Amino acid sequence: MAVDGTYPQSITIDLGEPYYVGNLTLQWDTKGGNRHYMYYVEVSEDGTNFREVLDKRSNTAMGTITDSLSMAKARYIRITATGCNVTGWATLFEIQADGYSITSEKYKIDNDNKLIILDEIPDAGLAEGVFMDNLSIKGNYSYTVNLSSGWINDGNTVDILDLEGNKTAAYRICTEDTK
Repeated sequence: MAVDGTYPQSITIDLGEPYYVGNLTLQWDTKGGNRHYMYYVEVSEDGTNFREVLDKRSNTAMGTITDSLSMAKARYIRITATGCNVTGWATLFEIQADGYSITSEKYKIDNDNKLIILDEIPDAGLAEGVFMDNLSIKGNYSYTVNLSSGWINDGNTVDILDLEGNKTAAYRICTEDTK
């Protein structure tokens, strides 16, 4: 983060690809229970243009802190410590970003409108296995596919669930004609 213990000090994490980030957990060193850090968090999709998504410049909490990033889309997360209640370097032991990424080489994914757009859906439906073979959902969030009798039909959804099992997004399955 820094070489001489002065502030600000920052670290940037590359997630490897863009994710929708729900919670960010930071495990700060408390130095025996008496140290807290003031900081802010920025995100970027390209590593150049960052936008602030969390302001903790008045933070007084110590140790492990979990904050919502409100499903911010980010490949890069930059944490900037702006100060500490005692002198010394900012020390983070662990950083955890919770969220998901949904992609497909066969289907168009419209993340803004939460749509999975297929070229066509057979009248009898599309087998769930065939559908899922062409969809990639990454991250530590889970998902469920809401369908009727094992077949994907227009209007079914893929629900994204956070770590507590709460639905954070529902992607509607459709075609260009039915979106």
